[in-house]
Amino acid sequence: MSISTEMGSLHQRAIAAFQRGEPEVAVDLLREAVEADPGSAVAANDLGNVLAQLGRVAEAIPAFRRAIELEPAYAEAHNNLANLYQMTGNPEEAVAGYQTALRLQPEYAEAYRNLASALWRMERTEDAAAALAKAVSIHPGYIEAVALLAHQLKQLCDWRMIGELTRQLIRAVEDGSGGDGSGAVNPFVFLTLETTARQQRLCAEQWAQARRLMGNEAVRAPMVRERISIGYL
Repeated sequence: MSISTEMGSLHQRAIAAFQRGEPEVAVDLLREAVEADPGSAVAANDLGNVLAQLGRVAEAIPAFRRAIELEPAYAEAHNNLANLYQMTGNPEEAVAGYQTALRLQPEYAEAYRNLASALWRMERTEDAAAALAKAVSIHPGYIEAVALLAHQLKQLCDWRMIGELTRQLIRAVEDGSGGDGSGAVNPFVFLTLETTARQQRLCAEQWAQARRLMGNEAVRAPMVRERISIGYL
């Protein structure tokens, strides 16, 4: 078996193990995959993702750095490393990482959403709102970003887009477009909008269902894209 074939087999087995809810097994297999092909940026990035999901941040950071060293133009690895910087209380480095990811991949809506989170932590609320607006302009169906944008704009007392954003969120709740966990509307944000009690309950039910789905699937597709979840109360 060639090195690339061996690495590919280990990688696929790691993905399967993670999807079965066996992250520790996935870590071991991904470490073997990295050893089998030390030049694989994808394997290093995925190892970082699983370690991050396990809360092993100190081990995840070097894995993402290794992926970037191997492939400096790997926008997703820059985004993932920035997520860890943000999670560990270093928003300045996180912002720099997201900006690098966006220079490499200008239409990276999720990086804009994550950038907004870091900017908000730095109390740069207007810049955060602008980043969220950019995420929504790239991906109008990005319901999580739409909800966060509505929240940020209300903090800024900027009402120009609130009506349209509210209608978009109500449509998402009414037609259940976020009910599969891909973009359920945050019920705490939804409560601040002009919505009915029935809509609020439906929103909360969809949000709870989405969280259950994510738990059952070991946080869906972590090897494809890491995501930070931010709650507002």
